Amino acid sequence: MANSLRDAKNGEPYRRRPEVEAQIDALMQLPLQEVARRAKEEGRSSQEFVATETVLYFIRQKRCDHRPLAMKSLYETLRHRIKSLHRAAPRIAGPLTLEEVEEHLLYRFEELLSLDRQGYEQRLDWFECMFNSGLFTLRLNSIRDVKTTLLEEAEPLQREDHAEVSPEVEAALARFSGTSPDDEDEREYRMRLFEVISRLPEELKRVIEMHDLRGIPMDSPKLGAPSVSSILGIGEQTVRKRRKKALQMIKNALQGEA
Repeated sequence: MANSLRDAKNGEPYRRRPEVEAQIDALMQLPLQEVARRAKEEGRSSQEFVATETVLYFIRQKRCDHRPLAMKSLYETLRHRIKSLHRAAPRIAGPLTLEEVEEHLLYRFEELLSLDRQGYEQRLDWFECMFNSGLFTLRLNSIRDVKTTLLEEAEPLQREDHAEVSPEVEAALARFSGTSPDDEDEREYRMRLFEVISRLPEELKRVIEMHDLRGIPMDSPKLGAPSVSSILGIGEQTVRKRRKKALQMIKNALQGEA
């Protein structure tokens, strides 16, 4: 019997469609390799067609960890279906390309899967109920995020003359430049650098402040140990992507000031 979903609306827990529940129950009697094989069937008219909600259910089950080849096959099937649904959706208005949004859409979904493997990500419960509906919402969010990113990158960072630098931050910025905090020339450089960091978008600034200025690791292999990933509630890959973007924005801003 399939595991119950945990997320709820108005006090009522989410429930999968009856046909999905029945399919999950039937497929649970088969080896996972056979489930993965059937999931590759493309046409809905096929008697062996596996619903995308069902594919997601099996990916979320921890027993998949012991079947790496089957797990990889299921994951590839899910990615293929996400791409197909994305490309069949209404055309994107504006300067964005399908590829730009697709990359972000896949990244957002992989982030949810990563969080689910760390514990339980309730936002995936709706995808097990109505996958297409959940993906449509995620796609709209991805379009918004990509548009926001383009606007942020196009808008130069502004300077503030009243920015202050604590001794702890000075020491951290000194590590960036490889010089002593007592060097007056480098002190001015570090002031400019700190000002640029303070102007970063909040989600990027927090990663830089936590990891680069406070020395908190991006992710920790020890359960319960503090990390940027656990504090912000996002996957390690998201942390790394945000840091990479932040460093590029810092570099661009400093070069523009030179």
